[in-house]
Amino acid sequence: MLLSELGTNYNGFIGASFRYRTVREAERLLVSLKLYKLHYRNLPPRLASLQELGLPGPAPIDMYADAPFHYDRARSIFWSVGEKSVNDGGQAEPRRWRGPDIVWHIP
Repeated sequence: MLLSELGTNYNGFIGASFRYRTVREAERLLVSLKLYKLHYRNLPPRLASLQELGLPGPAPIDMYADAPFHYDRARSIFWSVGEKSVNDGGQAEPRRWRGPDIVWHIP
């Protein structure tokens, strides 16, 4: 099927794909952060420090930004810029996909 045949549903497919891929990458990052915390007894100072674990594969990326997720160790969160591709500093709403940023809390 040609993309033009998808019509107005095309944007819906793309949006769903980006959400799915962002969640998958966020889950990879969350596992990496938990492993780091178990090994070093603290969260890393920055996401680049996760390389010390020697995990296979590339570092998880925010699919909306095509760049690493944003991270705040002090607040124990990381976030995606979301569909608007603007970093709002980890601002969140109770419903993850409704806020300025898409935020995950690190247990």
